[in-house]
Amino acid sequence: MRFNVTAESQGRLQVARLYQLTQDSGVRDMFSFLLARDTMHQNQWLAAIEDLKADGLEDTSVPSNFPQEREMSEVAYRFMNFSEGEESAQGRWPSGLSMDGKGQFEYVSEPQAMGPQMEVLDPPSSRACTRPPSSRCSPPLPDGRTMAPHAARTLPVRQYLLEGVGMSMPSEQAPRVSVVVPALNEERHIGRLLRDIARQTRMPQEVILVDAGSHDGTIAVARGFARVRILHGERAVARGRNLGGRSASGDVVIFLDADTRLPQTFLERFVDDFSRRGLDVACPLYAPHDSTPAIERFHGGFNFVTRAFQGILPSGAGICLAIRATSSGRIRGSTRGSSSTT
Repeated sequence: MRFNVTAESQGRLQVARLYQLTQDSGVRDMFSFLLARDTMHQNQWLAAIEDLKADGLEDTSVPSNFPQEREMSEVAYRFMNFSEGEESAQGRWPSGLSMDGKGQFEYVSEPQAMGPQMEVLDPPSSRACTRPPSSRCSPPLPDGRTMAPHAARTLPVRQYLLEGVGMSMPSEQAPRVSVVVPALNEERHIGRLLRDIARQTRMPQEVILVDAGSHDGTIAVARGFARVRILHGERAVARGRNLGGRSASGDVVIFLDADTRLPQTFLERFVDDFSRRGLDVACPLYAPHDSTPAIERFHGGFNFVTRAFQGILPSGAGICLAIRATSSGRIRGSTRGSSSTT
């Protein structure tokens, strides 16, 4: 819940910046609407947090069900000043009752190292290497001989990507791809999306449509495509994504909104980039389909801000969301966040 508040705050911050970058009245009207909705969304999640607190299900600090006796209690409420001066002692955080009511804040002006004193090592011996500095050297044996040189071993390094959620390595083989489409009364759009998928230069291993009880011809349209598996779910798009994700067998699961359109090479380029960069979660940049110049400018600005801030505040939209499956081959649940724009 707290992350949802953070996500909505981040979204509202980006829209507020975009509002200041344009003088177009139509675009500003749209931004004004989005700002107002994000105001509601932040308050909505804050209210949900209060409900959880009242029910005893969650509290500060998160997660509140972790046994506090397993923490190093002496530093749990200690504020350590690593800045010049004592200005940090003036806030609410360095003294008084802690916010969770379980301890007293403590201010430490000059924190000391808590680990054991490190032994000072002697400088390296001049006998350690008799070769020029540019040559490889093996350690000397007790009788003065040197060991035969071994071939250097290169170990794989896990790369941390600012654009990514976590650390992972690209697979040696092309990943299996599952496409999951939650749908509710999408008769007008679902056929176009499924035709776009059928024309891709890189075909997914499976396409799963999760219907939330449509009353129109959504299911009938989907049944016209032989490779589409239909699941029956329930309302709330997150529930549809969760059901589809748990049922998917791919190494990478791509969630698509039913009214999305795809260029013919989209899956090939998106999955290749996702795998090459070793991402765990990613969203693409978006462009409006058959829209007005004002909406196109809005998306251009949104894409610019999203890409510019992905190293600091990574974000994306749920229109298209790629997630690397867990080691067990299944996704545990759908999240509202994302990690990279590709």
